[in-house]
Amino acid sequence: MTGVLITARFQASRLPGKVMMEVCGRPLLSLLIERLKASTGWDKIILCTSESAADDPLAELARREGVECFRGHLEDVLLRYRGAARHFSLQHLVIADGDDLFCEPSLVKVVADKLREGFDYVSFQDMPYGSFPYGISVKALEKVCEMKDESETEGWGRYFLIPDLFRTLQIPAPPEFHHPEYRMTLDYPEDFAFIREVYGRLY
Repeated sequence: MTGVLITARFQASRLPGKVMMEVCGRPLLSLLIERLKASTGWDKIILCTSESAADDPLAELARREGVECFRGHLEDVLLRYRGAARHFSLQHLVIADGDDLFCEPSLVKVVADKLREGFDYVSFQDMPYGSFPYGISVKALEKVCEMKDESETEGWGRYFLIPDLFRTLQIPAPPEFHHPEYRMTLDYPEDFAFIREVYGRLY
C-alpha cells in the first residue's frame, strides 16, 4: 500500500500556527489536502502530526476533511513516519510537507510509481522549492530508524543519500516546472503574503 503523508505541526518557531492560517476562508492545510486529493497513485492520505495537545486542531481538521490522521513522536519526524507506516500497513510513502502549499498533484503518482519500481528514495531536481513531494520506501525507513543516533530529524533526506546503501532517484524537473530560482514554501510572513495572493487569484 502507498500512503501520502502530510507532515504538519501547529508549533513553528518562525511562524506559529502557520498551517491553520486562513486564505479564502479556509485553513491552508485544508487547501493542501484538497490539492493532494486531486492526485492519484495512493491508497490513503494521512495527516502525520504529533501527540502534543497543541496539535489537536490538526487532528480535528483531518477528520473534517475526510483523511486519516496519525499522531506520533513530538520531535522525531522519521519515527512519526515509521509509526504511520506500521499503523496503516504501508510499503511506500509519498511525503508532502505541510509547508508546501503548492505541492504539484501530478507528481504524486510519478513518485509512487518509482517507489513501486524498487527505489528507496525519490526526489526532484531544479523545481521550485516547496513544489514537489518526496518518496521513501518503508524498508529503507526502517533501516534508517535503526541506524540513526539522533532524534532531531527534520532534515531527514540526508539519511537516504548514504552511498551504496539505498537505491535513490532524482528526477529532472519537467520543462514547465524548471524554476529552481523560485521559492514556494511557507516559513515567513512574506511567504504567507505570496500564498494568499496566489490562492486569492485561483479562487
